[in-house]
Amino acid sequence: MDNEGVGYTDPIGTHPRHRRLGLAKAVVAAGLVALREAGAPTAELGTSSENEPMQEMARQLGYICVAERLWFSKAVPKSKDSVS
Repeated sequence: MDNEGVGYTDPIGTHPRHRRLGLAKAVVAAGLVALREAGAPTAELGTSSENEPMQEMARQLGYICVAERLWFSKAVPKSKDSVS
């Protein structure tokens, strides 16, 4: 829990051979129980915009999307003449 009482139920991951068994959902649900018992008023989690299974699991557990972030990437040029 952070200083404002917000608890976090991420990061989590499931090995590819064990996906679609409800394991991630069970781990997050257990985390929610622990946060409730600790008195957290809010739980948050973050995931990639491309991680649709995690987004769906979050919705199934009652999370709502409150923010989206943009990440930018650029290859670093090898020559100092092509930085622009």
